[in-house]
Amino acid sequence: MFRFGALPLAYGLARRWLPERWAIAVAAVVTGILFALSHELGPAAGAFEPRYFLTRALFPGIVMSVVFLRLHPSFIVSAHCAAHLFIPALFR
Repeated sequence: MFRFGALPLAYGLARRWLPERWAIAVAAVVTGILFALSHELGPAAGAFEPRYFLTRALFPGIVMSVVFLRLHPSFIVSAHCAAHLFIPALFR
């Protein structure tokens, strides 16, 4: 939803007014914040935790969005799958 929907939309809008590097940065930050908020708000979310918000916004939100735009979407799909395999093993 975020990588294939919100990120290209944010990048396309930012690209109208900004150079490519800045458009990537703006789109990645906007998408990262939206990604983190989607995991912190809503009926399934617990109490708002700033540290969880920051970790979700920084790595899976911003970093993976930049890699998506700079490298290739297939890399992020693979990384996302790997994260869902390794994260539960790390936090047992």
